[in-house]
Amino acid sequence: MRCLTILLACGWFLMVPPPGSKSSLLSRPSKAWSIENSFDTARECEDQKLAMLKLAKEAGRSDVAELYLWAKCLPTEMVERMWKGN
Repeated sequence: MRCLTILLACGWFLMVPPPGSKSSLLSRPSKAWSIENSFDTARECEDQKLAMLKLAKEAGRSDVAELYLWAKCLPTEMVERMWKGN
């Protein structure tokens, strides 16, 4: 729980769906998604998402690229509510 408290001090999370997710899981983030990184601004988060997508494509990793196509930048408050179930 300590890590969660520390992470929630930041402003935005880059959330990535689990590999092999079915389309129903991809439409909206859930507790099954992982936090890839945290950022102070939405812009920084979106820039990182696009950079990771580009790297995955350049490396020929279509499986990883697909995850970043579905990845979302979410405010920490939204993630906290999602984890609490509210």
